[in-house]
Amino acid sequence: MDTKHTPPMNSLEFLRLLARSPYSRTQRDVLRAMLTFADLNTWRLWPSLGTLARAMGCDRRTVQRTVRVLHEIGILTTHGATRTGTCIMQIEVGMLREVVEGELPPSRLPPVYAKSDAPVSECPTPPGQDDAQTTQRTNQGTSQATSQPSIEPTRALRTEPEPSRPTELSPAGVVVARILGSEALLTHPNATPERLAYIARVAPNKQNPAGFAASAIRNGYEAAPPTRRELEADRTRERAEALTRFKAMPDERQRTVWDETCR
Repeated sequence: MDTKHTPPMNSLEFLRLLARSPYSRTQRDVLRAMLTFADLNTWRLWPSLGTLARAMGCDRRTVQRTVRVLHEIGILTTHGATRTGTCIMQIEVGMLREVVEGELPPSRLPPVYAKSDAPVSECPTPPGQDDAQTTQRTNQGTSQATSQPSIEPTRALRTEPEPSRPTELSPAGVVVARILGSEALLTHPNATPERLAYIARVAPNKQNPAGFAASAIRNGYEAAPPTRRELEADRTRERAEALTRFKAMPDERQRTVWDETCR
């Protein structure tokens, strides 16, 4: 085994190096949580993302996004999967040691972060990277020698056309917008009429209706068809709302509506 890439290291040394590393706070928190599940001989571990999220006390999506970035910058590697489908990961403690000692940059990614679906701020910039890019552009005789490369991905993202706001909301869209307190997520590609109807039907019974509605749109929850009990509950709620509106009418309007209904 090549001891340069997998040197012997105990947990205390790992935590000391991690505290001195240039990685973000969330990335360090995920690596600390992984230490609990890692085999210190091979530094391999296979907890699920949900297990890591519960250990950290944060959202599963945060762990998923951070683990993806850690894989991309090289501090985590993948070695197959278990029989249950859980990914087997390995912490590259050798790379962590070399990054802290200054032998390696914090990331093996190219200077411009090519993936636009990941936040640009989560990709750490290696020391001296901007100077190297500026020198290269100066040698090429370009007029952009003093530009800031880190702004280019952000500028590209901002120039994407924004989805058009719907001019008229469906009844389910009105309910979902009222639950969310905003119409911003209604322009999301996952905000289909079927999913909005599903959210409007299910979200009021959740402990956190707004959080459920936002997650259902962003993550594309499967829009399950309503059950018989849910249909009966909807009809009961509609009758109660209609009766409330009827009682709020003036007496003359009530008699008019009653006469029209009897006809």
